[in-house]
Amino acid sequence: MRGMLGLVALVATLSGCHKRIDLIDTGPARAETQTTSIWGDWLLATPPDSTVFQGASTVELLLNPGSFVITANYTGRAPMIVRGSATLAETSLLTLIPEAGGEGLARSGAMFMAPGQPLTLQATAAGGTMVFAAPSADVAVPTSVWHKKDQAKAAGQATP
Repeated sequence: MRGMLGLVALVATLSGCHKRIDLIDTGPARAETQTTSIWGDWLLATPPDSTVFQGASTVELLLNPGSFVITANYTGRAPMIVRGSATLAETSLLTLIPEAGGEGLARSGAMFMAPGQPLTLQATAAGGTMVFAAPSADVAVPTSVWHKKDQAKAAGQATP
């Protein structure tokens, strides 16, 4: 009888160990970065003084399939608004064609915008960040970095 009780105790102990082993997570150690669509509401993270929006306190980009609106907010004067068409090629080349606005923007920088003149950029996004780069570079060097507006607000990087 004692032998039987010992065997039952051993089986119970081993079955408890088996359950602990089953609880080990065999999934990946980290989650893969998910790509983000370039379409949406963005806030410029690059210092505006290093772009055509010199002197702006914030620069917002509303980018939708077929259209875009850039609003550069300045202290003590009306915002600068640039509107136009937007197309995205399968190669991640984004072409913006300003239709109105942009007068008075700085004439230097990689993102010069003049009405009717196409501006083509390499556009990639992941994890709430979008990067524009020159389309002809062998190695993509960012010309501007943008954050999803809602995420930038949540992080305290933008005024509501």
